[in-house]
Amino acid sequence: MAETLRGNWEATTLLFCGASHMGKSWAAKNVLVPQYGAVYRQVDRMYTVAAMDAGMLPGGPTDKPAAKEARRRARNRSWPSPEAGQLFFGSFERQVRQALQEGLELHAPVVIEGGTLRWEEEAEIAARCAREVNGPDARIVRATFQMSYERWLQNRVNRMLLSRVETVPLRALSVETYKREAKDARPKPSDSLAIEDVKLRTPAALQRLMADLDRSAAAVQTNP
Repeated sequence: MAETLRGNWEATTLLFCGASHMGKSWAAKNVLVPQYGAVYRQVDRMYTVAAMDAGMLPGGPTDKPAAKEARRRARNRSWPSPEAGQLFFGSFERQVRQALQEGLELHAPVVIEGGTLRWEEEAEIAARCAREVNGPDARIVRATFQMSYERWLQNRVNRMLLSRVETVPLRALSVETYKREAKDARPKPSDSLAIEDVKLRTPAALQRLMADLDRSAAAVQTNP
């Protein structure tokens, strides 16, 4: 079991995005939660709940094919009605607030992980809620994961083995595919979204980011 590190990451909200197989889920579950005591939410699960609340998943979350299709439609913003879109984002915002409130009560950082956080619409919801819940102490950082091609390939092959997928087109494992997916997953520049954007290329980069965000370390530096 990983040892919980000492530090102060209260009122810190981390938005993990990036292409699939870049290690963002692993980092959230195996680094942020055990080592930093983070409150963790995965966007895919939030999407499933939001789709149910929007009436897009009448069979419930146990109908996995339907849940996957509902998430796909939500990512494409393909709503069965305008009201469904409003209900979806209302649910998404409530779930974000619940996570932030839990982090506030536990004096813990909050990490929300999902590729769609590259979109200004979703990042703005998370940032606005973080400022409303945490007040002037709020810090919001969006971290885009882009590991090396070798690590991405290893992660992708491991996922194939777990899913018992024996063959895929060779191009799906190519450097060109890696570059295209990484490019497509990058957040678009925005003047109106007042959050800090960083790129993480190695596991060590995440540790350095958390060290930089440690309020107790900052206090020691400013008060020698």
